[in-house]
Amino acid sequence: MANEIVAANVEITPAITETKSSDTFICTFDTTTIEGKIKLTNALNGAVTMRDKVGETLRVVDIITKPGVRNRTGEVCVNTYLIVEDGTVYFSQSDGIAESVRNMATLVFVDPTTGIFVPPIEYNVGFVIREQVTQNGNTRKYVDLVKL
Repeated sequence: MANEIVAANVEITPAITETKSSDTFICTFDTTTIEGKIKLTNALNGAVTMRDKVGETLRVVDIITKPGVRNRTGEVCVNTYLIVEDGTVYFSQSDGIAESVRNMATLVFVDPTTGIFVPPIEYNVGFVIREQVTQNGNTRKYVDLVKL
């Protein structure tokens, strides 16, 4: 089975469900096989922070977003995982990164006729983590696409 965007309200499932875009979660691994399930589990367990990657270009091959809870505040959020070419998995709980990645996945990397995810490296594009300071002094992170 090809990699497909997977959407669900609370958990990653092999079926696409109708939800509000803010409730849509993504998993580009084939979770119908044990190999895909192992790959997914290892990605979720072995992620490192995206915080130190601001300004760098990442060659992303797979994407996961899922429900999360911020440790410090208990606030519900979206956990975003970007898996890069060398197998490193980067993680963020930033709302801006989650929104950027969700937009990219649905607008750019999913073939609209088949629903199949096309890895960003096949388009020869990279993800650049950006950060901007808002008027109240907070920071907002987001992701830009760049041609490689």
